[in-house]
Amino acid sequence: MGLDMYIYCAKKHKNLTNLSVIGLYDSLAYIEKLDDIDLVNYLEPYTYETNGEETVHKLFKMIGYFRKANSIHRFLYEKSNTSFPDYYPFEITREVIVNLLDILKKLEILRESKFDDFEKIAKIMLPTQSGFFFGTIDYGDSYFEDIKDGLKIFNKILKEVDFDNEFLFYYASY
Repeated sequence: MGLDMYIYCAKKHKNLTNLSVIGLYDSLAYIEKLDDIDLVNYLEPYTYETNGEETVHKLFKMIGYFRKANSIHRFLYEKSNTSFPDYYPFEITREVIVNLLDILKKLEILRESKFDDFEKIAKIMLPTQSGFFFGTIDYGDSYFEDIKDGLKIFNKILKEVDFDNEFLFYYASY
């Protein structure tokens, strides 16, 4: 058990709001074959080939995963402007990703330069969040690993996501 954090990509839909598509997550995320429920043409899912034998359609594409990176969880939730609890899926914008990447880059530079007041600055820039099974709330090696993982994942997202035609949403399970 613990804080499992997922970032999904979904296609924007001309007849549904992004929030409506996110709302389908609980209903459709685990359906292996969207073809079986006759939604493929309507929802325009991602298409995957499995072993060259079968085509599978998925409405959502997982593009990032963290485990117990509670500071990143806190940041994303606080920037979401959602009124729902933090375990409900919510949209994250390109601007939020860019902002978070900027913070992560600055923290990486400070940590690698062995800046004396790293913990004080980190508590201000990207504070941790305590919670049941949320992991450690100190600013040591685990926190720094989350920073490095975040840099990789969020840079990948900026390179791979077509924000004109796709959007991101975040879901946490704990």
